[in-house]
Amino acid sequence: MGNTLGNLVKSESQFTFKFEGGDEIEAVLLSRAIVNIAELIKIASMSECPDDYVKIKVASLRSGSFRIFFSTVSEAMPNLYRSLEEVGALAVKIVAVVLGFLKIKKHLNGKKPKNIVEKNGGMIEVENDAGQTITIHAGSGAVINNIKADQLIIQISECAMEHNPDGGFTVDTENERVEFLPEDMVSLSAPISVDESRTEKYVVTTELPIRKPDLLKNTSWQFIYQGKSIYAKILDEHFLESVNNGNVNLKSGSYIRAKLEITVYLDVNGRPLNNAVKYSVVEVIGNVAHYDMEQLMLKDL
Repeated sequence: MGNTLGNLVKSESQFTFKFEGGDEIEAVLLSRAIVNIAELIKIASMSECPDDYVKIKVASLRSGSFRIFFSTVSEAMPNLYRSLEEVGALAVKIVAVVLGFLKIKKHLNGKKPKNIVEKNGGMIEVENDAGQTITIHAGSGAVINNIKADQLIIQISECAMEHNPDGGFTVDTENERVEFLPEDMVSLSAPISVDESRTEKYVVTTELPIRKPDLLKNTSWQFIYQGKSIYAKILDEHFLESVNNGNVNLKSGSYIRAKLEITVYLDVNGRPLNNAVKYSVVEVIGNVAHYDMEQLMLKDL
């Protein structure tokens, strides 16, 4: 750590993200979870210290309800507005903000907050639709209006449900441990209501090759759309009932013809936000169909 105003001060904070469940985890699921968590940390760092250098490292992976050890490192310079002590605690603060993102998502259960009150010590009190309150780091309030952060948490909760439908996850920081139980996954996976004027929606009728179905009844399906992998929830109850009753034959090369709703989220200037897109299958047309091997090769699945 530097000791003069001319040097960058390095701060570091480790935390653990633990999936409740088996000692092994699917490789693709693990990579998705790591990317989503890292992106969430970046959003927290942009909220707290946009001009500073922050990097996220995976310190180690361990079995036993699969654990990911993260290390968040911040390098910043003290100035007239930030003391050496404040800069030295930035990494700890960033991790606290990320944990606060998750707490607020659980607390709001997909609804907009009823009221937000500033408190002493850089805290805020958030009242949910049911009149319950939670006191949280002020920086964590950014998740309420940050569509990308909201989507990242939804994807993290879906990773947990895919890993173990009867489990959740636990976050251990240097200062606290918070458990998110299986029933909390419903709250975490519910998008916070957004201003419809800041979205653009359109529906396309298209073929969607199935990469991975949802057999848990509460997570997204993985499809191929325009040559890329997407995750989309199926809203067609009749089709889902057929799947749940075992009346749908799913195998390699399966696809559906469907009406796909695409929601593009916009910034305050009306420009599309990077990677802030939600997909929903509003109607499945006909039955599940299957490509033959030649078609599969042509579609590069």
